[in-house]
Amino acid sequence: MSYSHICPIRSLLTRCILSSASAEAWCEVLLRLPARTVGRLNQVYRDWRAMIKSKCFIDAHLHQANLSSKIPQVMFTDGKPNSFKPLESFIGTSDPCHGLNAGSFMCYDFVCNPITGYYKALPLDDHRELRGASSAFSDMTRRLLLDCSGDGDAISATAGHFGLRYDTEMGTHVLLECKIRCIEDMFWEKLDPPQRPIADMPPACINGKLYWMADAKLGHYGASSDHEEIIVLDVVARKFELFKGPLCIHDEDSDECVSSIVELQGQVCMACSHPRKGTLEIWAMKDNGCWSMENYIEVGMFSPGYSSETVTPLAVDSEDGRILLSTGKALGYYDPKTAKMQTIYSLGEHTKNKKFVPIIVQESLVNPCDRVL
Repeated sequence: MSYSHICPIRSLLTRCILSSASAEAWCEVLLRLPARTVGRLNQVYRDWRAMIKSKCFIDAHLHQANLSSKIPQVMFTDGKPNSFKPLESFIGTSDPCHGLNAGSFMCYDFVCNPITGYYKALPLDDHRELRGASSAFSDMTRRLLLDCSGDGDAISATAGHFGLRYDTEMGTHVLLECKIRCIEDMFWEKLDPPQRPIADMPPACINGKLYWMADAKLGHYGASSDHEEIIVLDVVARKFELFKGPLCIHDEDSDECVSSIVELQGQVCMACSHPRKGTLEIWAMKDNGCWSMENYIEVGMFSPGYSSETVTPLAVDSEDGRILLSTGKALGYYDPKTAKMQTIYSLGEHTKNKKFVPIIVQESLVNPCDRVL
């Protein structure tokens, strides 16, 4: 490990009070172990437990464990507590934030750490309880239209639409959409609604901001003639912004183009699938706000295992640039250099009515204090 990599860890550990030279040595050892192993070892000695539970150690371990993580770590989940495996009915999960994933399953939302087994179900808001936890999307649509017209209350977090981010000023993890709450708290803080209705898909979290696709079919707003629109929520400022997506090409296939926001290698990216053409375009937003097409994938070449209608980019292998793609039935690496696909997991043809949802995970010991009984 290079000295430049050690320095940040050293600065994090300076906040820890270690009782002896042996404790310092054990700290160095524990930092280099997987989070799951460290979690088990905290039951061995009282001193180890105190060290492992300290915030400075958790921060240092998070930095160390993911420092050299070049290949995406993937788990499968069915949305139930402590259960990460293939599934049939699941709505969606977020990318990890300090090892925490936010997700939605049936009629409830949750936050979890897949590595340590930490799990917290989120209480339903009054509207969803009264409506019997009805369709999250229909509830979201109804209240979005009310909010934009000024005739209703702010939107509560609903399945597939809420995100998880870390507020650096507050020093805590927050769940947010058009209301925001700290994980440790019971109550939601109202935010001013976004300028456009939000599309029925999970947000992407990049550098302290959440990104959603705007849905031009909802409300009285229409998409601009040549660009799709993106809704951005700044966690610290608690404000929504409206950005333009990449230039849309209007042809006979444009009406069927399906776009989604994803985070790839720390960049804001838009995945645009064209079912008729059988292609997937991946655009990246640059620092100046301009868009650049990074990849053009002819997904139809890998039919029937892969379809542009169902494929979603999950991550990029930073070692060789391969793109991890999922259809819910197959998981594979696409190599832009060779235009070849390597399937690493598949349910097979005999499971027509089944699917899985892979989630990207991080090595992390972060378990927010659960004050809600």
